[in-house]
Amino acid sequence: MGANIVKDWKHVGVSEKIPFFWFQRQEVAVIFDLPHVLNYTHNLVLKHDVSNVECEITVNGEQLTCTANWEDILKV
Repeated sequence: MGANIVKDWKHVGVSEKIPFFWFQRQEVAVIFDLPHVLNYTHNLVLKHDVSNVECEITVNGEQLTCTANWEDILKV
């Protein structure tokens, strides 16, 4: 993500805890540019020769543990 976009999001009050802002009385969700996120992930996996990645994520307040590899990403 470009620094200017992140700066703009912060300016309108977007944060990790509040991933949206209001515009003309409508809530607007903020998401990252998914194609670039996948490209960066792909490059990091190749650069660091990662075969399996263990991660912890929080979904609706619940902490989950997962294992993923590049094949899982391709399936999605």
